[in-house]
Amino acid sequence: MKPKSKENSAAVVFFVMDVSGSMTTEKKYIARSYFFLLYQFLRHKYDRIEVVFISHTVNAKRVTEDEFFKRISVGGTMMSSGLEVEMEIIKKEYHPDSWNIYTFYAGDGENWPDDNEKAINLLSTLKENNQMVVYAEINEKRVHPEEEEEVLDWTNPQFVSWKADQPDSIWTLCVPLIDNTFKRTLLTKAGQIWPTFKKIFGAKE
Repeated sequence: MKPKSKENSAAVVFFVMDVSGSMTTEKKYIARSYFFLLYQFLRHKYDRIEVVFISHTVNAKRVTEDEFFKRISVGGTMMSSGLEVEMEIIKKEYHPDSWNIYTFYAGDGENWPDDNEKAINLLSTLKENNQMVVYAEINEKRVHPEEEEEVLDWTNPQFVSWKADQPDSIWTLCVPLIDNTFKRTLLTKAGQIWPTFKKIFGAKE
């Protein structure tokens, strides 16, 4: 199902990314390609569109596009820090009554365990005023469902585990949020970006 837009034709897209030590150059390349495709789609959907880049380790800040993709990866991961900065920006600059809001988060699935509950609560709150929130996990160590002998629908909330999955991971904990507004996706290589995009937006072959 495609996201429903409000009567106004303005949209803001939040690209939030983990830039901690485990986010390699290859993972950032996949994230950049994924974000670029999302932006191009939404740019043609709205007359006015703005993009906000937020990068985080255990701390987060709003950055330029160049800083977003070229910042040196270092430090640990606290996902909630990036989401908190986004919420502050929305409150100050992008009221949901006037803007169609989209949030696309990308990370490799690592997060401080003590931060998981807070991150999930923030995702739930963002979901309430977003047209769509998507959690993308870039993790080459996982086995993508489409590479299994039996192709499984990874967009289905019932599909919650495969090799290396953990019950206390963000990937698993976000399952209750999944619906037409909140989606999760796994990217293990660049070749999965286009199929993933089509599944997120329900595009036809």
